[in-house]
Amino acid sequence: MTRSEPGGYTRTQRGIFHWLLILAGIAIAVPAVVISDENPLVLVALLVPALFLLISACFARLTVRDDGDALEIAFGPLELFRRRVPYADIETATRDRSILLEGWGIHYIPGRGGWIWNIHGFDCVRLSLRGGKLLRVGTGDPDGLAAFVQSRLPG
Repeated sequence: MTRSEPGGYTRTQRGIFHWLLILAGIAIAVPAVVISDENPLVLVALLVPALFLLISACFARLTVRDDGDALEIAFGPLELFRRRVPYADIETATRDRSILLEGWGIHYIPGRGGWIWNIHGFDCVRLSLRGGKLLRVGTGDPDGLAAFVQSRLPG
């Protein structure tokens, strides 16, 4: 989904794996409630599905948007995990691809030299940051995002 704004960029990519967490939560919660027989351990058993639902709400989609002087990257719809990267800190933005072993989510990849924020697929934009740091951002629009970020870089 792309929303056009004057000088802005917004792209939301939806994940698919959060549905597995929801289904797993239901698969644990329903039997726990059915066989509970008012056992206090049911509350403990229901904590796992509750945690699954919380994680699912945090990682159902990834939105990348222009925030004036910075690029904002946020997982959501419950946006507990977000990152703001000032354009002044970005040296280059280029199209890249992640590999299956790097997975999805937020994590540091030692052999590839930086962080990756990805929700689905392998297309991403490689942001070379000041100080030799690297951030790769997953997107369904790698050419558009790379071109937009490059257009916002100083100099």
